[in-house]
Amino acid sequence: MTGDGIYTAAAEREGMTEVWTIEGDRPGPIASVGGVTIRSVVTYDGSHGQQEVRMETIRANPAFVGASQF
Repeated sequence: MTGDGIYTAAAEREGMTEVWTIEGDRPGPIASVGGVTIRSVVTYDGSHGQQEVRMETIRANPAFVGASQF
């Protein structure tokens, strides 16, 4: 949904598909949040069928100084 503060993209290369998502700690533009969660999911065909690797990290926005006064 546009404006919900969740940004998703995907790429496929050499049989692997990666989907990554960046989600702010509250709805709105990324520049206005104090932190984000970055998630990445990679899927590929392995020797035992489809395999999946998931990674997630939480990052603070070093430019965030509080809520806007406007």
